[in-house]
Amino acid sequence: MHKPYQAVRSRRCSSWVWLALDRTRAGMAMRATFQDPQTAALMGVRVAWVNTATFALGSGLAAASGALLGPVFMVSPTMGDLVGLKAFAIVILGGLGSLPGATLGGFALGFVEEFAGGYLSTEYRDAFGFLLIILVLALKPQGLVPAKERIG
Repeated sequence: MHKPYQAVRSRRCSSWVWLALDRTRAGMAMRATFQDPQTAALMGVRVAWVNTATFALGSGLAAASGALLGPVFMVSPTMGDLVGLKAFAIVILGGLGSLPGATLGGFALGFVEEFAGGYLSTEYRDAFGFLLIILVLALKPQGLVPAKERIG
């Protein structure tokens, strides 16, 4: 019952974050600070404020994730360990700094895990997911969709 609601909410939350990072001055400041904090500071960006805002955004996203995962999983202090590990793996799989890559990496990891769990064995579901990550990183170390590199 909760899964369609969670899918809609997580998609909406992801869209809001993407729009905020892509279309607002604060998002541009966050991206500039990520690329080169010293140059961003020289251009008038308040780097300390951007770091605080980025931390607050990440904390808010973690809280939203916990609220969405709470009804599905048993609530415990360590309930996010595997989810956090998979989120980190998805970012590495998709390519660091690439939002489309992280999205593609999430879909790829989810597809492989569900395929392995449905057709092979649910015991090795996570193993097949991490095997995918190892294979992709061995063949394409920069990830599925590498971030655009800065020139200069």
